[in-house]
Amino acid sequence: MTREEWAAWAKSLNPGDSVIVKTWSNVLLDTVRKVTPAGWVVTENNGTFSQSKYNEKYSQRGGYYDILPVTEELRAQAVYENEKAKNRRKANLAISTAKRITYDWTYGKREVDYDLACKILALAGVGVER
Repeated sequence: MTREEWAAWAKSLNPGDSVIVKTWSNVLLDTVRKVTPAGWVVTENNGTFSQSKYNEKYSQRGGYYDILPVTEELRAQAVYENEKAKNRRKANLAISTAKRITYDWTYGKREVDYDLACKILALAGVGVER
């Protein structure tokens, strides 16, 4: 697209429209909050974008993100990356919870008797004879 076509696309955006936010490593789906009279695009989650002086695209104010029109390919990539990030957050939460519980048991904040110790070792795959 030419510089004028990018500007026309940005001015045609309305609050509630979807846009793609392209970062260095991710593709995110975001929603337009407003478009200012000067042509700046404000999104719900990723800040304010204006047309760059250096190229035709709309770049984040003070950052390295660009907004792009939504295509089916970019939408599918954004949904995939969102699910991947959600699963990564879920795994990180499980790991940090397990570490916290292990820390509590290790440093005596919870009494560990023989039966509980056997259950913990069984979960760890270490067999203990009773």
